[in-house]
Amino acid sequence: MQSSRISQRASLACAIAVVVVACTPRGAEPPTPLAADEPEREVIATVDGEAVPLDRFNLLFAARLRGTGHRLTTRATYLETKRAIARDMVNELLVRQGAKRRGVTVSAEEVTARRTALAATFKTPEQFKQHVANYPQQDVGLRRSLETQLLEEKLAGVKDEPVSEEHARIFYTRNNARYQTPAYLTAEEILFARGARAKADEVAKLARDPKLSFAALARTYSKSPRARLGGDMGRVEEKSVDPAVWKALRGLKPGEVSSVVESADGLRLLRLVRLNPAVNVSFETARPEIERSLRARRRSAAIADLRAALLKEATVDNAFERRHAEDFALHKGTNGGLGEIATLPAVSPSAKPSAPAARP
Repeated sequence: MQSSRISQRASLACAIAVVVVACTPRGAEPPTPLAADEPEREVIATVDGEAVPLDRFNLLFAARLRGTGHRLTTRATYLETKRAIARDMVNELLVRQGAKRRGVTVSAEEVTARRTALAATFKTPEQFKQHVANYPQQDVGLRRSLETQLLEEKLAGVKDEPVSEEHARIFYTRNNARYQTPAYLTAEEILFARGARAKADEVAKLARDPKLSFAALARTYSKSPRARLGGDMGRVEEKSVDPAVWKALRGLKPGEVSSVVESADGLRLLRLVRLNPAVNVSFETARPEIERSLRARRRSAAIADLRAALLKEATVDNAFERRHAEDFALHKGTNGGLGEIATLPAVSPSAKPSAPAARP
């Protein structure tokens, strides 16, 4: 069997070599495959015959690598990152060409205002400076990205219209669980069979030793399906557990371990991890966040409609997508494969309301 597999692999290697040689002009060296982390040398994509600038594509890719500390380690993640950049740049061309056809423009003052609004979302000037450093050509690249963003919003007819109280209240009611959460506990358990009292008492002594991990003991001794999770009980509420379990947990302080508890399905040791207080956010308190969320949804819907319309108007040839179609098909849906990294997070701004952040 082993020799058969080796023979098959050798045959496949020979077949590939034959194809490469057959497709190579006589006297020429076979082409060297381009590594996924190297700069691209061929056309990325065209929109109505206008090519995505290759030099800028490579600058953007280099900036993404810097932004992740060069943590992209597989061919799949390299290619998916390039794929995302290619799509972003195609969209940028669609927007700029669409704006030109419609006579839509953005002034330098508008770009500066958007830049100022973006800077205000960062906790410190240093954080914003680090964000800008992620862009190719730094501030020049940021301003170009913001200009495209503004053009897209104008083309889409995005307006910062106020959200009515009625619509905000409807959102609040439909998402009530987000704003009204009862108190609950976080706890861990070790479950024993009813006849295993001696073993339960023995493990209880171990569980009170601060040098030993309760979770590790649960993985070793617990008969619960949660044993592999270190006995994690998830969200614990009075209505969700045996009354004896709830009573025992309510008598503990965070970090304390209970004595052996007799419950309906066996003997338990319990460790209280955390007390989580009830959350009761009033409509008035939640309203600013609700309004931001609804405005963001409006913007996203308008932008999605615009992009669909621009695609219908233009002829797009995504050469990068075609070149790597087999890679994308091969890795689609696999763990750690393509699709794992669609866009890379920039420096996280504070939670203050802001204009949508530009992306390098």
